[in-house]
Amino acid sequence: KDLDKKAIADSSSLFQIGSLTKSFTSTLIFQLQEQGLLQLTDKLEKYFPFYTVGAKVTIEQLLAHTGGIYEYSHDSVFMASIYSGHFSQAAFWKLVGDKPLDFIPGSKYSYSNCGYVILGYVAEKVTGKSYWQLIREGIFEKAGMLHSGFDFVKAPKSYRATGYKCMYCQPPQIERIVDSTYTGGAGSIYTTSADLYRFSRALLSGKLISTASLTKAFTPVQQHYALGWATQEILGKQTVMHEGAIPGFLT
Repeated sequence: KDLDKKAIADSSSLFQIGSLTKSFTSTLIFQLQEQGLLQLTDKLEKYFPFYTVGAKVTIEQLLAHTGGIYEYSHDSVFMASIYSGHFSQAAFWKLVGDKPLDFIPGSKYSYSNCGYVILGYVAEKVTGKSYWQLIREGIFEKAGMLHSGFDFVKAPKSYRATGYKCMYCQPPQIERIVDSTYTGGAGSIYTTSADLYRFSRALLSGKLISTASLTKAFTPVQQHYALGWATQEILGKQTVMHEGAIPGFLT
């Protein structure tokens, strides 16, 4: 948890989970579909008519990373800015709104953080609520995840784990904290191992989405990736999971 203080992590220690956030965003999108507020087949132009490629890409393709849209992590100038300030939706669209597709939607798999940021914006558009509020009300509260949140800088310091750029250097190099407005629906959540366990139990017990939605979410589309989840066989058993990487943390 903290090398300097020789503090050991436990089930209440707070960690940024990076792209594991995408599984929460996926769950939220399925909730909104069950509420009749959107359909996975909707084109992005329905919500963002100004988006130049919006007529060609669906919500489901964003979930599966098959939309072919621009990926902002390839922009070194942008990536150098993610540790401070505030990244608004207007700034996001200024950065990616006129970028062409990398390939025909649905034809390939290419991991896209931008796709999941957009999914968060879709959720806000159809509900009039912030992404953070929707995740908190629709998932955290229903699953009993009382120690999870989004703005890691403001998380309780006594519980917060330290993220390292280089843990075994002398002295260890502490990593800067990524501002959650830059990662949004793609990677903004922090949580504990105990709360992640609560999420998995709530998800699989039907507290969050229906069995039909869960089956759809877990069904691979391309390269073993489903809709917000990755699938693979380990020791002869089919597993469903998601990884996360954000400066200072791996999940």
